[in-house]
Amino acid sequence: MTPARVLDALAAYLKEACSAYFLTDEKVKDNPLIVSPGFLKKRTAAGEMPYPHIVPRFLKCVDEPDGSKVTVRIYFGTYSEDVETGWRDLINFMEMGRLALLRQRTIAKKYRLQLPLTSEATEDQPYPEWVGYITAEYLMPLPEEGEIVVNALGGTGSDKKV
Repeated sequence: MTPARVLDALAAYLKEACSAYFLTDEKVKDNPLIVSPGFLKKRTAAGEMPYPHIVPRFLKCVDEPDGSKVTVRIYFGTYSEDVETGWRDLINFMEMGRLALLRQRTIAKKYRLQLPLTSEATEDQPYPEWVGYITAEYLMPLPEEGEIVVNALGGTGSDKKV
C-alpha cells in the first residue's frame, strides 16, 4: 500500500460521489466532472477549460506504530463569470465532497479518514476560476515486517538483502 494508491482510491470514490455536480456557466455547463489524482492533465487544446475538477494531491506521509498517516489536499475547481454565484458554486461543490468523505470514512476497504477535515478557499481567487481545497488525513496500514530485497539498480529484486 502506498500514498499513490490512497490518491487513486480517493479519486475513484469522489468521482462517483460527486458525479451529479454540474456548473451553470455557459462556457462550461456541458463539461463532465474531471477527477485526476496528483495533478490535472496537460491541456491539449487551446481554450480547453478543465472545470469542474477534483484533484487529490499528496502532501506527506508519517509512519507511526499504528499505521502510516497520509495527508492529502483535495483541490476543487469551478468556473463562473458571475461573481455573485461563482464563489457559491465552489462552496457547494466542496461541501458535496466534504459530506461524501464524512459519510464513507473508510475508502477501498483499507484507508480510514482521521478527523478533523479542513476546508479552505484561497483568499485571492483567479476569477473567473474558483479554487478551494479540503485537507484530510488517512490512516494506511503498515507493511508487514520482513526482509527487503534490493537489486543493483535500487529497485526491488533478488540481488542483495538489506
